[in-house]
Amino acid sequence: MRDEKGSTMIELAIVAPVLFALFLGLITFSVMIGAENDVSNGVRDGARLGIINFSCADSYSGSPNQGHDQCPEESNSSQFTAVSKAVKATAGSLAHINSIAVRCIDGTNTSLTSKVCNSSITPGVDLIEVKVTWTPVVSSSYFGGGTRTEVSRMMIAGLPTLSS
Repeated sequence: MRDEKGSTMIELAIVAPVLFALFLGLITFSVMIGAENDVSNGVRDGARLGIINFSCADSYSGSPNQGHDQCPEESNSSQFTAVSKAVKATAGSLAHINSIAVRCIDGTNTSLTSKVCNSSITPGVDLIEVKVTWTPVVSSSYFGGGTRTEVSRMMIAGLPTLSS
């Protein structure tokens, strides 16, 4: 019995770092999965908002369709801003949103050809796409950080209501 004195401490010293690393890995993995779920839900929320009020949603800084029809040329349209806010509100604080892009898609073309988001949209045929690039706030050597992309496409429900 005397020669086993201290063996518990040695066993703990061997096992504790492995258990601690496993525990930290599980926490990191959980946070990253939570971030992916939050961003995915945010992109869907943005697309849901876009299918209801899509006119000028593709008019924002950096968009090839900025300033079409009566959409603002100098800044982001209010429709794009609403989609962007919906994405960011749901995406939460576990992800850093790098960019948000919105486009309308011709639903009669299987190659996903872009279409201007205006009155030429055919409800029940054409789609809206919200694409977000993001970076997880937490990363580790086990789960790469890096930039990720999330896309949601939904069929446009109806023509937007005209505000007076």
